[in-house]
Amino acid sequence: MNGNIGIHSLSIIHGCFILSSACLPHPLIGVFGLKWALALDQVPYLLYLSANYYPKPYLIYQAAALVGMASAPLWTSGLSYVIDSASIYAKTIGVGKDVILNRSIGIFYMFYQSGQVWGNLISYLVLSPSEQINVNSRIFNNSWTYEECGADFNEQEYQSSTTGHMINTTDLCHSANSHFCQLR
Repeated sequence: MNGNIGIHSLSIIHGCFILSSACLPHPLIGVFGLKWALALDQVPYLLYLSANYYPKPYLIYQAAALVGMASAPLWTSGLSYVIDSASIYAKTIGVGKDVILNRSIGIFYMFYQSGQVWGNLISYLVLSPSEQINVNSRIFNNSWTYEECGADFNEQEYQSSTTGHMINTTDLCHSANSHFCQLR
């Protein structure tokens, strides 16, 4: 399996996002409307997440292209929906449109950015070892993997340790891809 599948898929997503930003949001929103464009543009994200469960390049790369093409209409329709809702709300309560609009976009981005905090916290809790064993003054978790990092990391010691487990770059890429999907 290709060890760079995660990097390649993220490159495809962002490349397609750039291309779709120029031409897709207006026609898609014009045809389906804000609400349905927002709902339909989430389907490629589900396909990309599903493709990560059977990580073959031919599946992930196609799903990544779909996610990239859906990203611009998704963000455009989402923020347009927030702006339209804020304008209607401002008119209803009789407050200046700018005040409500700024508050609504701030709340939108607060929830969006807090998703990164919660996602990283959950990843930390799920991926952290549940039990640690001290062998020869080195810390190993219950699956006997070497856990020294930063200034304490020693490459020779890592290579010669009795762990038998090396860092699996495939699992690392899949973890990064699924985490990326959760953040989008």
